[in-house]
Amino acid sequence: MFKATLLGFHFLTSLLLSGYKGETTVVHNLPEIISTSEETEIEMIILKDNFEGPAKLVIDWSKTNVQITEGFSSGASFSYNNKKSLFIWYSIESDNIITLTYKVKGKLNDAHQKVTGYFYYVKNGETIKVPVTPTLKSSLVH
Repeated sequence: MFKATLLGFHFLTSLLLSGYKGETTVVHNLPEIISTSEETEIEMIILKDNFEGPAKLVIDWSKTNVQITEGFSSGASFSYNNKKSLFIWYSIESDNIITLTYKVKGKLNDAHQKVTGYFYYVKNGETIKVPVTPTLKSSLVH
């Protein structure tokens, strides 16, 4: 968990120093290979605009053969059904940085190419859809 947090902090620092303009961004810190020998904890970071209210995060695992279980859901309800993991907030917290984790079990190569997702939220009565950006953990380490 400490390593994932450190990598997430490194990513956020890089993002903020690169000229972040305030739009909502979702980063999925995926390892290059997920092994069958143990559960792998995956971290997601939502760097969000200033809003509160309903939101959901959907990750599509249909191109994989893995099982997903809940980790730290940051106030969201978590479910995994039909090869999709779902985090739902009835009212997402007001913090600008939301960190989630979940656990993956199963063999998966090139996860960043096979796993897709979207973050949806309501702002000013309009539903906004933000794609999840996969980032390889190895690319965060210099």
